[in-house]
Amino acid sequence: MAHDRRFDPAKLAKLDSAERRARMPPAAVALALELGSRSRVADIGAGTGYVTFAMLDANVPPETIHAIDVSAAMLEELTRRAAEHPRGAAVRTYVAPAEGLPLGAASVDRVVLGNVFHELDDAGRALLEARRVLAPGGRLVIFDWERPHGAHGAADIGPPYEHRVARRDVESALRAAGFEDVRSHEGFRDVYALSARSGALVSASRN
Repeated sequence: MAHDRRFDPAKLAKLDSAERRARMPPAAVALALELGSRSRVADIGAGTGYVTFAMLDANVPPETIHAIDVSAAMLEELTRRAAEHPRGAAVRTYVAPAEGLPLGAASVDRVVLGNVFHELDDAGRALLEARRVLAPGGRLVIFDWERPHGAHGAADIGPPYEHRVARRDVESALRAAGFEDVRSHEGFRDVYALSARSGALVSASRN
């Protein structure tokens, strides 16, 4: 279990601070997602909506955003902000874990994990869930904290280094879960951005 790694809802203001916008520019977030006008996106670990609103403010916003988080308090704040946004009607919220998504198979074109991979209780299962809900050719995009080689203890910003997952380990986890065409995206500081295409799911009942 890794509940102690989860972000404290009492610190909500940090989720949309000027500091975060400098490290993880909304325009770079939207560019990494490669959105289309009819895109359907699952924003897992959506929090108060940092990635959700980066998508809503993009030149080509998604048609639908499924904002999913384990914290009802964070989603309440996201819902309040979405009600004030001219494109907020595209957002639907769900209280659920990454390991058990409340979405149908092949129902979205993009899945995004914004600074939550290091918080997952079961990363392998979460990646398989992402593959399940992705339509053929859909992509998973992961933003998370860099973990410099040999770094230990508390960091100046973000979670302790021991709580972070190195980029190379996320790449390995993606391939182990059946994802293909793993790419790295630029434009971020202290955070990496990786995307990968969903590979074909093989039925266990095939003869």
